[in-house]
Amino acid sequence: MKELRRHSNTIKAMALITLFIVAMILVFCRLKVNGREISYNDSSVKAAEKEYVSTIREILQDEGLRTAGVSLTKVIDPENGVVYTLSVHHKLIDNMNSERRSQLENRLDSVVLPVRNEGLNVVFI
Repeated sequence: MKELRRHSNTIKAMALITLFIVAMILVFCRLKVNGREISYNDSSVKAAEKEYVSTIREILQDEGLRTAGVSLTKVIDPENGVVYTLSVHHKLIDNMNSERRSQLENRLDSVVLPVRNEGLNVVFI
């Protein structure tokens, strides 16, 4: 029984150490993208992303979509760079005709994300 308890404690200790290492990697992770080092925690990138989302929300409010859900996600790939996806959800968007929806998408596409990226996709969900 003692041996089983000792074995259990060893497994818990190893799991905690592994969790700690993964957390440190995520906190201090830096990735080279197209020869440029990018940090997940770069404050200037986060500020630019926040400003971009704020501008998108203003446009949506002008369009009568004040309560739209907005999500900006990014995929960082060492070979292909950073690709962003802007997801917008609102019931009224679902009910728009294709021309009106296309106009909204073009207006949102016209906003420039001032962060180096390899693409930004607008998706209505």
